[in-house]
Amino acid sequence: MKLGISSASVTERYGYDKGFELIKKSGFDAVDVGLEQYGVESDPFKLYHRSEDEFCTFFDTIRKLAEKWELEISQTHGRCNTYSMDKEHNAYVRWVSERDLKATSLLGAPACVIHAIVSGRFPEHYQNLEFMISKNAEMYGDLAPFAEKNNVKIAIETSGRAMVNGREIKGCFSDAPVFQKMFEAVDTRCKTVCVDTGHTNEAVPFGAPKVQELIRLLGKEITILHLHDNNGTYDQHLPPIRPSRGTVEWCEVFETLDEIGYSGVYNFELNLIQFGGVMDEAVRFLGKYLRYFIENKGKLM
Repeated sequence: MKLGISSASVTERYGYDKGFELIKKSGFDAVDVGLEQYGVESDPFKLYHRSEDEFCTFFDTIRKLAEKWELEISQTHGRCNTYSMDKEHNAYVRWVSERDLKATSLLGAPACVIHAIVSGRFPEHYQNLEFMISKNAEMYGDLAPFAEKNNVKIAIETSGRAMVNGREIKGCFSDAPVFQKMFEAVDTRCKTVCVDTGHTNEAVPFGAPKVQELIRLLGKEITILHLHDNNGTYDQHLPPIRPSRGTVEWCEVFETLDEIGYSGVYNFELNLIQFGGVMDEAVRFLGKYLRYFIENKGKLM
């Protein structure tokens, strides 16, 4: 079993070298490298606007640092901000997502997580499932040739609740059968599924299937995980510590992952910022605790 962690908050605080050192020495085997901070106006380095040589050198350096600390870069996290009704915005999303896929290839990672278009992006059409499926197929289809050229997969992430016209609803792709139809509509060999346990869990009160039910339905298409907990009402990215506010049924989740033959990295996507100035101590604790938690299939007693 390989244990992974989404590393963005660690490397932003300590830098890639010291951040990777901390992660490795805390007992993790792999990292999910975040790319969302690049290609946006707030990026002080304007990395995605630099020359191709500078761009390639930057990510090659990160890859070498991961190799130095014997960490596998199991995946990257690309865009959360996806297609909308604005064509100019969509052109930007396509450009920046292609940069994400290129960075993923340079890092030697097999897949880049890119969020699906959620219901709130098209408030006039969110109840039209065929429309929503077709828009996602269009967006991922636009990126597919670039993914294939760079030999990386687009990891389509499962969705949770959505905000539409000022009210919260069950997002159309939090319904596992609808997500499956959308995934099948994406015409490329370079696709896979990222199960985000927190997204799925926050939609359960709206009638969405539980995490383990979604895993069972999507089965072997799942090769990427974003594991985290919440109270069922908000995407909190909590560690699965009991007793806590979390409501994900972890024993059943791990049993179902075994049932489908999951053999990938058990990657945790946690809100590490909440630990403030003792983030390093939290990472050290979590490395030990999460391995124990997985090996005991979510049973602590």
